[in-house]
Amino acid sequence: MIPDIGRAAVLAGLGLSAYAIVAHLLAARGGDPRLGTSGRRAVVGSFVAAAVAGVAMTISLLTHDFSVRYVAENNATTTPPFISAISLWAALEGSILFWTLLATGWAALVLHRYRDRHRQLMPWVGATLASVNLFFFTVMTWPGNPFVRTTPVAAEGLGPNALLQNHPFMALHPPLLYLGYTGLAIPFAFGIAALVTRRLDVEWLRIVRRWTVI
Repeated sequence: MIPDIGRAAVLAGLGLSAYAIVAHLLAARGGDPRLGTSGRRAVVGSFVAAAVAGVAMTISLLTHDFSVRYVAENNATTTPPFISAISLWAALEGSILFWTLLATGWAALVLHRYRDRHRQLMPWVGATLASVNLFFFTVMTWPGNPFVRTTPVAAEGLGPNALLQNHPFMALHPPLLYLGYTGLAIPFAFGIAALVTRRLDVEWLRIVRRWTVI
């Protein structure tokens, strides 16, 4: 049941990201301004979808649901709860899920922060960030699906990634690294918006300077 909710959330995020791209592009082309608002809400919705998927995977890890292949390959009944929780980013599929959660979170934050400013740039920023999100949701939908089931269900898992058990700070290293990597989508999106609108003045540079430093 929980993995099915996670899978449904991934599909919802895929659809919301696709809609956000279309809505922002139509708003950028001089359509109804309400489309921009709708697109922004779709980006927020994609963040919620990614969060639901992340929670579903974390619950599956904590409950040792070996019907999920990712859990069976990166968890065991003897794994402590803390290690089980951080096994979300222990391997490829979980890392992509975590990456998507952070990317959608950054996108939702930026679009909300500048919702009433930089009106010529923001539709293109929204479309660019939603495109990045769509890519990762697409990866999770097909080649990197974290909720693939296994049959028959294993009685025991293979255990967690040994790197996560070497030092407690290994729990912090991937999240901090991913925060930086995914955050770089923000200056990239503003750069694309500046190029498309040909607003190559200091406006967009002032915006991205802070995000680049962060």
